[in-house]
Amino acid sequence: GGVGFGQAIKRLGVALGTSIVMGIIVVIGTALPAILDADELTATQASGVALGVALGVAGFVAGGRAGLLRDCALEKEKETHVDVEVVDHARSDDVVANAGLGGVKDRGGDAKLRESPSGVKGSSSDSFWVSILWCLAGGVLSSMLQFAFVFGGAVVDLAKNKGVPDAAAAMPVWLLCFACNAFGHLAYSGYLLRVNGTWRRFFVVSTDDVYKRESDVAFHAGPPKKKKNSWGLTLHAVFMCVLMALAMPFHIHTYGIAAVLLGRTGAVFAWPVVMSATVFTAQSWSLVLREFEGAPKIAKRWNTGSLCLLVSSVVVVAVTGTFG
Repeated sequence: GGVGFGQAIKRLGVALGTSIVMGIIVVIGTALPAILDADELTATQASGVALGVALGVAGFVAGGRAGLLRDCALEKEKETHVDVEVVDHARSDDVVANAGLGGVKDRGGDAKLRESPSGVKGSSSDSFWVSILWCLAGGVLSSMLQFAFVFGGAVVDLAKNKGVPDAAAAMPVWLLCFACNAFGHLAYSGYLLRVNGTWRRFFVVSTDDVYKRESDVAFHAGPPKKKKNSWGLTLHAVFMCVLMALAMPFHIHTYGIAAVLLGRTGAVFAWPVVMSATVFTAQSWSLVLREFEGAPKIAKRWNTGSLCLLVSSVVVVAVTGTFG
């Protein structure tokens, strides 16, 4: 699931890839327990969950739209800047060349900028559908965590019968899930680190990649800057890896605690709340990190709308869960 999620983001971008995959995860992860425990839900609860999921998916779509608009505008601005510099450079060359002939030759008015392509690069139909397939794979396989919890109810009940507190009864399920899941992730990550030669990035921070991306621009000047080995940077990289390794499973553990404490239909209500809250947190961090600084107003409005929809989703599902 994580590999599919990563491929979706790589192929479609963070905004669109995340919105599609998270939409699939929240729909499948909520529909499964709702169908299995339909007799336990009242009409009001079922309607509330459906509305909450719809609001959550709408929030994901709005967030994806905001990201696309932001990236498109920033890319267009960057390409326009490049075009201006290239034209200016060409003008300077003409001035020098013509000066050698005793005068400056007029280029016939202001030079026109090359038309910048859209900020989002087009792709063939086949490539697009391959990307969608990766989104489906990431969404469906990531939903397996919810499948494990729902179909692992016997393990949870066994833990309770053995005296394990309700708050920790789901731990055996997650232990099996994460232990088995780790093999595939470690193997694929290790493969990429080896093939791309990126193990060294844990020890050396280099801007070579930035230089390579800019080297095709005519006016680029100066050698690449490189920071030497630094234990401080190495420890920072290791710390961030450990932090992410702790945070990701912990939010799943807290979901399991909430779902168990909510009772028989806990998975129906807890899953959309956790998924919507996860995306809301990511969207909020985009504001804290000023990722939308310089973005067009319409992108900011879509992002604000996304946050409102996600909050509404959490509130609706949470309130619905109190109806018996």
